[in-house]
Amino acid sequence: MDEEARAQKESQAERDRLAARVRQLEQRQSRLLLLLDDLDQVPLRLAVPDGRFLHVGGAAPRVLGLTAEQLTERRRRVHDLLPPADREWFDEIWAAVLAGEVPGTVEFRFLGPGGDERWILLSLRGVRDDDGTVYEVEGICRDTTAVHRATDAIFAEKEQLLTTLESIADGVIATDAQGVITLMNPEAERLTGWTWEEALGRPLVDVYQVVEEPGGPPRPSLSEAVLIDGEILPPSEPVLLMLPDGGERLVTEVASPIRGAGEQVTGMVVVFRDETVKRRMAEEAQRTQKLEAVGVLAGGIAHDFNNILTAVLGNVSLVRLRLCEDETTVPLLGEAERALERARGLTHQLLTFARGGSPVLRPTSVGDLVRESLAFSLAGSNVACHLEIPDDLWPAELDEAQVGRVLQNLALNAEEAMSDGGTLRVGVLNKVLGPGNTHGVLPGRYLRISVEDHGVGIDPELLERIFEPYFTTKPAGSGLGLSVCHSIVEQHHGAMVVESTPGLGTVFFVYLPASEGSLVEADPLGPDVLQGTGRVLVVDDESMLRDVACAMLEHLGFEAEAVADGAAAVDLFGRAITAGRPFDAVVMDLTIPGGMGGREAVQWLRSIDPDVRCIVSSGYSDDPVMADHRRWGFRGMVRKPYRVEDLARALHAAIGEAPLDEE
Repeated sequence: MDEEARAQKESQAERDRLAARVRQLEQRQSRLLLLLDDLDQVPLRLAVPDGRFLHVGGAAPRVLGLTAEQLTERRRRVHDLLPPADREWFDEIWAAVLAGEVPGTVEFRFLGPGGDERWILLSLRGVRDDDGTVYEVEGICRDTTAVHRATDAIFAEKEQLLTTLESIADGVIATDAQGVITLMNPEAERLTGWTWEEALGRPLVDVYQVVEEPGGPPRPSLSEAVLIDGEILPPSEPVLLMLPDGGERLVTEVASPIRGAGEQVTGMVVVFRDETVKRRMAEEAQRTQKLEAVGVLAGGIAHDFNNILTAVLGNVSLVRLRLCEDETTVPLLGEAERALERARGLTHQLLTFARGGSPVLRPTSVGDLVRESLAFSLAGSNVACHLEIPDDLWPAELDEAQVGRVLQNLALNAEEAMSDGGTLRVGVLNKVLGPGNTHGVLPGRYLRISVEDHGVGIDPELLERIFEPYFTTKPAGSGLGLSVCHSIVEQHHGAMVVESTPGLGTVFFVYLPASEGSLVEADPLGPDVLQGTGRVLVVDDESMLRDVACAMLEHLGFEAEAVADGAAAVDLFGRAITAGRPFDAVVMDLTIPGGMGGREAVQWLRSIDPDVRCIVSSGYSDDPVMADHRRWGFRGMVRKPYRVEDLARALHAAIGEAPLDEE
């Protein structure tokens, strides 16, 4: 074989070898492309310089939502697939790839044909020719939507957990496996007195240190039991959390390990709750229960004492009237009456404390009430009282016992504020308040009572809270005094305000509505004025009170009969009408233990005679019937204990009234 033939044969063999190598590479490329398609990765080739799709792998519909033909035959560009906000960024990366710089990777949001948003990760690399010029760009794009969605879900869950953690009412502290703090929520910051920034990276024992009793030694850290032994510590009994400023806070706690893969302890979490308010509420509830129990006891004692006082005071006043001509005996009985009047005032105060209730209003001289209340409150005190009470004060309709309690409470507070002694300045003025006044009361005429001390004063941050129930700055105080005073004044449709300067003193202003009428003077204490005629029925469960009431009525000229309860009164009242000897008035006790009382009996009597003249009497002077007796069908009211004169005035007023349906 000549040389030319041999050369051709070798050349053909080389071409065959190269062709086989090409087929081998093409087969490998096909297998690689198939593998990429199976992995939802799309190989692609892009033209230079515009980035048209020259070739797209078979997974394009799954990844990009478009077929290879839609991308190549329609001369689509990568640039066209990107949202406008990402195109400028992509153009910079594309320019860097064409310039032969390092391969570029870009992740962009892609809107598929159906409008669904996907995330695509595109990796690009320039293909160079022999002179190093990039003539084509090849790359791989992969759908990373699932990764983004998972990441977003994790982020959203984390945000939700953080939001929940921040809003939870308990303190939460988390640590790593060494007991070093990694997380605190805002409530933990508030309770411990440490900020997250201050606590981060510190051992738990530095920030969360507790003692089991006041002055006791610090308790061992929770880290050993939780981190080492892996125990879950159940809710504890209240312990004292030590604060950075030396204070203490009562908390309950629970601690649990945080476990990672393989149940390995990777940290711990401590959840603790402020029990200070709960303990205070429990103490206040207990104190309230005690006050209620004392109130019930005081109310019962006052009621029984009023019944006794009615018998004593009534008989004393009756004896005084019968001995009015004896110049030596009458003054002594007058002194006894005045002592009994003071006892009556004390029982009214007990009832106000015990039961509260609507005020029983009657025309009152505010100046006289102020003088009497302060003289009683400051007796034996080292505080002098300077009064400024003009003679031309308007009268007011008020409950003397309740407003007297307000004045006494203010005087006692002032005395405590001036522990070393001083002068209490008290003044009363006529004031006219216009519309839109700052005290929130209706426009009109008012009596303004000012009580001013020169004591320690009240801090501004406490001033706005002094009328809150159970708020007190006194170690042994109940926190009820000023709140009750404020309530009493509001029930009188008035206002109570305070001004104070720390170190200089405090002044309270009490505004009470003035009466439109004039003050009615009491009738002279004489037998000629008090006489009357007619038949009166007395209803009371206490025999001694029935006896003294009948004796008073007979002294006044009335014919009296008495029964023990409302049912007997209704029966006797009806039989008296049938017999032609009706009763002109009925004086009935409001409360009959185990029987029909005045509230129910008056309705039965009115069904028999709509014009019946009933007078209600009670030792519970704060009952709503006593506060507004006419609403319940009564024509008059007399408080126990009462004198002959008190009963006479009530009878004359009730008998002389027009019928209720004519008013």
